[in-house]
Amino acid sequence: PIVDTLTNITLNIAPGTLCAVVGQVGAGKSSLLNLILRELPLNSGSLEVHGRVSYASQEPWLFVSTVRNNILFGLPYERAKYKNIVDSCALKKDFELLQNGDRTLVGERGVSLSGGQRARINLARSVYREADIYL
Repeated sequence: PIVDTLTNITLNIAPGTLCAVVGQVGAGKSSLLNLILRELPLNSGSLEVHGRVSYASQEPWLFVSTVRNNILFGLPYERAKYKNIVDSCALKKDFELLQNGDRTLVGERGVSLSGGQRARINLARSVYREADIYL
C-alpha cells in the first residue's frame, strides 16, 4: 500500500536562514525536496516557493567536459565569483591535484574523480547559479 509520508505540513522558512531537514529513512525528506523542486505532484493543498531554487543532488551528476564547465553549466565565467566559489567549496586543493586543474576532463558520471571531488563540484555548480534557495 502507498503511504503518504507528508501530510498536514505547514513550512515557512525566513529568508537568510539555514534550515536542515532531518529524519529517519522513509520519513519524506527527499519527497519534501522533490515537492519544492516541483518534481513530485501535490496530492492536496498548495505550495509556494518564493525565489530561485538551486539544487545539489545527493548523488552528484557530472557530464563529459572539463571540471570548470561542470561548475559553470552554461553560465558565463566570472573570474572573481568562480574563485570565491572554488574556495568556499574546498576545491582549490583538488584542482592542484588534478593534472590540468579545473580544465581537467571529467569522464562520464565523473568516473575519474573521487566521490568527494564529485560532491564538491556538484555543490559548486549549485552555488554558482546564484539562487535564493539552495537545496
